[in-house]
Amino acid sequence: MDAYYNLGFSYNLEQEINSQNTLAFNKIESEKDYIDSFESDIIREILKVDNFIRIDERNKYILHKSYPSPRAIYPLELVIFTNGKFISMNKYSNKMFYKKNILYGHSAQYKEMDIVINIRDFNIYPGSYNKIKKSLLLLEIGHLIYNIILKTKSLGLNYKVSQINEDNIVMEVISQKEKLSHEVELEVSILNKVFINRSSGPQIPLISYKNCSKDRILNQFEYSTFKGIIPIIENKILILNFKKEKDYFTVNNIKIHYTELNNILSTINFKLIDELFIFLYHENFIKLNLTSQIIDIGSSCQEKILLSTINGYFSRPMKSFDMAKTELLVRKIGIRNFIPHYFLVNFKK
Repeated sequence: MDAYYNLGFSYNLEQEINSQNTLAFNKIESEKDYIDSFESDIIREILKVDNFIRIDERNKYILHKSYPSPRAIYPLELVIFTNGKFISMNKYSNKMFYKKNILYGHSAQYKEMDIVINIRDFNIYPGSYNKIKKSLLLLEIGHLIYNIILKTKSLGLNYKVSQINEDNIVMEVISQKEKLSHEVELEVSILNKVFINRSSGPQIPLISYKNCSKDRILNQFEYSTFKGIIPIIENKILILNFKKEKDYFTVNNIKIHYTELNNILSTINFKLIDELFIFLYHENFIKLNLTSQIIDIGSSCQEKILLSTINGYFSRPMKSFDMAKTELLVRKIGIRNFIPHYFLVNFKK
């Protein structure tokens, strides 16, 4: 339990994100040199992954992107290095512009089409998140990375994370595949449809929300196409999937009454929840590369969110839970040496 709370202050890594001072970045204000015309549709499509795409008037925080962010804060910025320059996109207007006077280091260290996820302001998270805000940041990076990998795959590009720096994450192209234009157009349109329908659900009704049925957002052809392009995640994260039937959730052939889960996550009435995921990392990583593990958890969670979205679910990730009670639950179902770090609840739209 102590190890969990210590995550709010240090990840014990010298060259990665490892102290509150390291992450106390100032906002980078750049003069926007808007581009009247830009030939690369690929770059445009990649940058759109980080744009605001949906207004949800049911929530207190109404502007949303293709991935979740606590209180819709979205402290990240997406930039692409091309032709010796950094290019970004206005998150509201979709206008593209070159970045000026930025702090990404010398351009010689970047390769053509490198993607940079810039951490604009770590301290933008409210004070109530102080103990977990580093973790929230890394999880959010993981969510965004997964969507980038998914979108670029549909464009014929395979990316991987190549650098985890103090103030940014760098992704590089590792392979390229020629794809027919109509194939790209189809896959991108399906992804955009899924992205815009991704939702954590109404802000308050997780306590009293009444379930109702909803059809899938994709037709059968779109559904099978999406399932075919979704990338396979290979990491060392353990994912527990609790399926609900009546008043009980089942995992590893063990039944858990919903009231037991209510005691772990008091902000949610699990009687109204259809499915729960708990994401865990191995305890060996506490003294090793915990940063990459938490990013991987965010990516694994984003995969589950999108798969749940196409099946008509609201999907809400949760970071604040009773750690001691969760550890007892994990031991009860026979899991040892893994530490719970993230929840995802699904409920019908």
